[in-house]
Amino acid sequence: MIGDRLKQLRGSTITQQDIANQLGLSRASYSHYENGRSEPDLSTLLSLADFFNVSVDYLLDRSTPDGNPALEPYKDVLVLHQLLRKQGVDDLFFLQLDAWETLTRQDTVEIKHHFEWVVERARRKKNTTDQ
Repeated sequence: MIGDRLKQLRGSTITQQDIANQLGLSRASYSHYENGRSEPDLSTLLSLADFFNVSVDYLLDRSTPDGNPALEPYKDVLVLHQLLRKQGVDDLFFLQLDAWETLTRQDTVEIKHHFEWVVERARRKKNTTDQ
């Protein structure tokens, strides 16, 4: 069931509100998807798959976690490293590449989405103070 997949993918590090904000949904709508009260339309389903970096088949329970690259160890931490460098993050904690190797691809996707959310929040805050 899609709700179970969404709960599993969201985990405990991202809130329903965070995902709803990223996808342009209300928190209630996203909650209904997770709890099986409603099913997302095709456009939303595609957005959810993109957000979690999984296939639509995986969301619809048509493939197993064994075949899901989002749950496999993500060894290419250079992508995240480059993103951090590009943003001017030189903090040693973020640059400890061996620590990142324990994360799955889904973990790094969650970090990326959270980072994007923090950046967007900072932009909005800056825009309100500039006005």
